[in-house]
Amino acid sequence: MRLLAVIGGTAVVAAVFLGMVDTLVSTRLRNNTRRRFADWLADQAWTLFRAIARRASRRQTRAGQPRKARARRETILSLYPSVVLLTLIACWVGFQVVGWALIWWGSGVIGGVTDMLESVYYSGVVYFTIGFGDITPVSGIGRMLTLVEGFSGVLFIALTVGYLPNLYGSYARREQVLLLLDDGTPGHTTPMALAGAFLDGSIDFRDLDQTLGEWEQWVAMVLETHTSHPMLAYFRSQHLGRSWATGMGLMADVAVISIVARGDEKGPAWRLYRRCVSTFVVMTASLGLTPSEVDDDDVDAPTAQDLVDLGLPLPDDPDRVLAEYHTLRASYAGHLDSLLRHLDAPRRFFGALVPVTVEQAHAGAAATGAAAESRVVGQSDVDAPSAPVTTADDDARG
Repeated sequence: MRLLAVIGGTAVVAAVFLGMVDTLVSTRLRNNTRRRFADWLADQAWTLFRAIARRASRRQTRAGQPRKARARRETILSLYPSVVLLTLIACWVGFQVVGWALIWWGSGVIGGVTDMLESVYYSGVVYFTIGFGDITPVSGIGRMLTLVEGFSGVLFIALTVGYLPNLYGSYARREQVLLLLDDGTPGHTTPMALAGAFLDGSIDFRDLDQTLGEWEQWVAMVLETHTSHPMLAYFRSQHLGRSWATGMGLMADVAVISIVARGDEKGPAWRLYRRCVSTFVVMTASLGLTPSEVDDDDVDAPTAQDLVDLGLPLPDDPDRVLAEYHTLRASYAGHLDSLLRHLDAPRRFFGALVPVTVEQAHAGAAATGAAAESRVVGQSDVDAPSAPVTTADDDARG
């Protein structure tokens, strides 16, 4: 019985340690051929969180409050990465402490350990390097194994301390660039409007090529970080109507528009397109997804007149150009749709944090000035705090 405890404890400690190193240290490309405990835990937790989020937002949806429903859903889903990471860390620690406890109880090399509960206590004291000294090893092998467990505890803390800042740093860099994705319109950002914003009324494509080259670097960064740490894919944007997958799909559409309108299959647009397709394919495989069977019914697909209005050089056969657009987009549409469905991400990207036009800005300034004047006139002699002014936009933001 004690020999089985030693063998079982050793197997648990080895399996957990290898899984921990594979998750926190290894940079290999992950796929679905070998599932780890971390993968299983993440999948089960994501299924649970999605179900809770959809159920919690159902009441607002039925009440005709879609924005509040989306806000509640995003709030719940944004908790997923933190909860999973903390749960995974707790499981790793618990399994290692129990595994070492089985080794201590089965080997009998620790003086004063008579049952499993005392073994767990001694294992925890050693793993967290507390060192009370009330229980000590009675043999040389016991002392050596104590050092090994203590070192594994220190190593785990060091890996965790180094992993979390790197994870959140990658998330911050990803979201910082997404804040620049804005076509200047109050509604959702479209590929044609974004291409026009990049061109800025000029037919000189050097600025557009430079911008597409910068976005290629962002896509490469996302591909590297999200394949090394797939949990990053589930980190939600801080703003409604935004997602890294939606934003990347938008930039892929812009690249395709530039390719078919200019006939350029060697420049920055072509390289950005290839990087986006590679990222969609790799991330779909990394998350264990199957590409969706979708028709290219993109409502934001350009027309021949859109290309002319944008000032892009259009070949003699516009129908062929648009057919080529749909052909190129079909190479990643299924993978993108699968990612958006799995991540419960928005289908449209909203670049503006609030829907502001020039007219709305002037109206908002006038309303703010009038409200401030009324507060000054109506202020009583007793300097009591005034109630905050709530606008219709504030109610909508909910």
